[in-house]
Amino acid sequence: NNDDGDLIEITQFSGAGDVNRIYGGFGMKIFKGFSVGLELDFLFGNIQNNVLNIRDEVALATKNVEDSNVRGGSIKLGAQYKTTLTKDINLHVGASFKLGNSLNSTGTENLYSLSLGASGFEQPRDTIFSGPLTANLERPLETILGLGLGKTNKWYAGINYKTQDALVASCLLYTSDAADERSS
Repeated sequence: NNDDGDLIEITQFSGAGDVNRIYGGFGMKIFKGFSVGLELDFLFGNIQNNVLNIRDEVALATKNVEDSNVRGGSIKLGAQYKTTLTKDINLHVGASFKLGNSLNSTGTENLYSLSLGASGFEQPRDTIFSGPLTANLERPLETILGLGLGKTNKWYAGINYKTQDALVASCLLYTSDAADERSS
């Protein structure tokens, strides 16, 4: 809205898709009360993000469409120790570490102008940009520590602490002009 409260610009964000996770785990007791485990997972899916921008007194709107396929795997290691404090009360101490990994995303990005019909029908006009999109998401080490007390099959109370550094994303976007410059 402008200073008078009149609508001058609309930006609509929308998206679709999902990322799926397949995983498997294995654990074993090393000695009385101490167990270790391993979990492997693989993420995959397709995500589409759209940004539509309409401005007052501009004949055409613009739309940016990013369609990407996400792929990547990770490894999680864990350990747990359980001991009896009294006849009925058990102490549980555990830790897990999800090792840092990369998620790769490849796809396309299209930016184009369009006109909108009264019913919201979109009529594409001119392509402003169309090209491949490659992104990489670096997921850092994730650490989880836990401590709990409980009575077997009766009750359990525990506390977990989880920490992880910020995710780092890098994106490479190539235009046909940039590709021509790289090849010369």
